[in-house]
Amino acid sequence: MSTRIYAVRGNGEFRLVKAATKQAALRHAAASRYDIDVADQETLVDAISAGVKVEVAGEEPATTAE
Repeated sequence: MSTRIYAVRGNGEFRLVKAATKQAALRHAAASRYDIDVADQETLVDAISAGVKVEVAGEEPATTAE
C-alpha cells in the first residue's frame, strides 16, 4: 500500500506523519496524546453526573453559540 506524508495540526502543534491514510496519520498523532479505554460503570456515572456528554464517533462535534 502506498503512503503519503500528512501535515497534522492542532492545539498549537504541527507534525508530519507518513501514513497510508489520513485516518492512520491522525490515529498515530493522537496515540501519543490520549489514553483510551472502555469506560466502566463508575466512570460513566461520574462523568454523566458532571455534565459530560457522550459523543458519537463520525458525527460532527457540537458547536457552542457565542
